[in-house]
Amino acid sequence: MANWLYITSGRLTFRRHAILPASPSLFATVFRTSVMHLSNIGTDFEKALQRVKSVPNVSPKHQLKLYAFFKQATVGPCKADKPSNFDVVNLAKWNAWSSLGTMNSVSVEIYDPAHDEAKRNYIEFVKSLVGEPLSNDANLLNDNVVCENSTSQAEAVPEKEEYSSSRKVLLEDKGRIFRIQLNRPEKKNALTHEMYRGIIDGLKAAEKSEAFITVLEGKGDYFCSGNDLNNLLVKPSDTAKMAADAKLLLRDFVGTFIDHPKVLVAAVNGPAVGISVTILGLFDLVFASDNVNDLDNSATFHTPFTSLGQSPEGCSSFTFPLLMGNTKAFEMLLFNRKITAQEAKRRNIVTEVFQQDTFKEQVNKRIEQLSALPPQGLLISKKVLRQWTRAELHDANAVECEVLVGRWQSDECTESVMNFFKKRT
Repeated sequence: MANWLYITSGRLTFRRHAILPASPSLFATVFRTSVMHLSNIGTDFEKALQRVKSVPNVSPKHQLKLYAFFKQATVGPCKADKPSNFDVVNLAKWNAWSSLGTMNSVSVEIYDPAHDEAKRNYIEFVKSLVGEPLSNDANLLNDNVVCENSTSQAEAVPEKEEYSSSRKVLLEDKGRIFRIQLNRPEKKNALTHEMYRGIIDGLKAAEKSEAFITVLEGKGDYFCSGNDLNNLLVKPSDTAKMAADAKLLLRDFVGTFIDHPKVLVAAVNGPAVGISVTILGLFDLVFASDNVNDLDNSATFHTPFTSLGQSPEGCSSFTFPLLMGNTKAFEMLLFNRKITAQEAKRRNIVTEVFQQDTFKEQVNKRIEQLSALPPQGLLISKKVLRQWTRAELHDANAVECEVLVGRWQSDECTESVMNFFKKRT
């Protein structure tokens, strides 16, 4: 057996594989052709890696496909250990990569055919994505997944998305009005851990401000889509710590609303989900948008806790039965009933409903009217009204958070979260 020239991306090696061609000239011709072919593929591949960065909001399904082609092209067939079922993101990546097998359709093995075919597939797929319409799906993978540079990242748990409150929670202190705006419209204002902390900081800043009205609002089409379920994606060995840390954060988050001394106003401009619905029972005024001809662009209220293997939060186990009665509260908190703005008003979650096309103007008008009232009279009156239930609210918050610790670590919750992400890919 002789040494056969083996060409890989950007380097030459020798391996024992086959009998060397008898004719040196034939070998030279094949060698030059192979190098030129590989050079062209390599150049186009590098261009594709750069070009894909300009494609906005690639859907999770397409991100996984790009990831698989990239890993196949740069590493080869997947030999990594299969991630745990709880590690939804890395499991999806592993499945996508493994599904390519050897990807070997070239018979002449002078260069690595699997790598070459994967590169060609990556190049063609990037071409098909250019000009692709924007996707509304939440990104399942990190931004760097389509042009990953390290093979070790395939086995690592992806870094969580974290934003400073200055970017994803905007604060405005203007006269008598303090505004807290959720500024993550590309993810429907889903709350990351940093956003929870940003809202807490905003409420504390509003407390120290001369403003006496605090407004919570969302940027974009959604008010808030609730807790970002990526917050729950950790290695199995870290689940207990995740649950304990999340309990403390949620308890502080809700507790800050309970104790907030200023007038709390929610401007629900669009759909509200989960924690963004349950905390509304702690507000003094709630305005909601309505568009009878297009419910997708109206405020809706949804608490799908049991469908995700979780349980009520935000003191809703206490406030909702008081606001709407047990049967209506159970309909939302146990049976995941989504309700419209008008229905939320009838159930005493919402104070007033405005048409979607004039919602912002109407809300600002109402807030300006409120700001003209004597501030001390408002704040003292709120304190008197809220004092009778404050201790009970803190008790409810503590119990709800403790129950959630168990739910977050349960197999039922794990499976439900996995199914949620599978539906989005």
